Amino acid sequence: MHFETALNGVTWINAVPTMVHELMRSTRAEELRGLKILVGGSPLPKSLSTQMEKMGVKYSMIYGGTDMLAAAIRLETSKGGETKTSLHPVPFVEMRVVKMDGTSATRSGEMGELYIRAPWLPDGYYKDKENTSASFTSDGWFRTGVIARLEEDHGIQILDRLKDVIKSGGEWIPTSTVESIISEVEGVDTVAVIGKQNPKWGERPIAVVKAHGNNTAERIKQHLDEQVQKGRIAKWWVPDEIIFVDEIPLTSVGKIDKKTLKEKYTQS
Repeated sequence: MHFETALNGVTWINAVPTMVHELMRSTRAEELRGLKILVGGSPLPKSLSTQMEKMGVKYSMIYGGTDMLAAAIRLETSKGGETKTSLHPVPFVEMRVVKMDGTSATRSGEMGELYIRAPWLPDGYYKDKENTSASFTSDGWFRTGVIARLEEDHGIQILDRLKDVIKSGGEWIPTSTVESIISEVEGVDTVAVIGKQNPKWGERPIAVVKAHGNNTAERIKQHLDEQVQKGRIAKWWVPDEIIFVDEIPLTSVGKIDKKTLKEKYTQS
């Protein structure tokens, strides 16, 4: 896949992270310099954002979906000389994070399902009472099906899809956080973390990795151990197993096909 951005005069695009990765891999830096990208569809790995910055590509994360259109955009805030980023709602959108016990998150660091409310939201699905009841509340909130964390600046971080989050020992493991850390390791091209059934814990994480180079497994394990020591992730978030593959399946829109991976690698 090659993107003729310079020849065709493209100045900005929308893309999911997998597409951005291919763009960075197959296109010369001079063709990309100054390009603007709105990235959405799944969390952006830190390694990919660093690569975009090095290649002179400007970008912002946007969150939305077919059911709700664009709902939030990434903003930067500075405090004590430290710059942080989080998603904030676009005009007319309300957001709240609902914890496992059904109450709203009020403190930084609390996680739960993201609820959205906006004037343009539908009030249900056409002739589908079951999905309407599961996705919409009586007071107009839409259950997005994603796990988010409340931040200090009252923004949020998208952590995972509810269907992909790993439930281990009664606690959530957001796979996108673990994936982002593994993607920082040199030689890792693509990574997907999925849950495998475990008789003691319910589920445990395993990592499926497409990589190049030597000793990648050792580097991944060492990097994960270092991030545990730094407090970026909990020790029990570290995958029990790392599986290396030649290709990771993608959906028709370029996202990692975790359903296929789970069918292939998590059967006990």
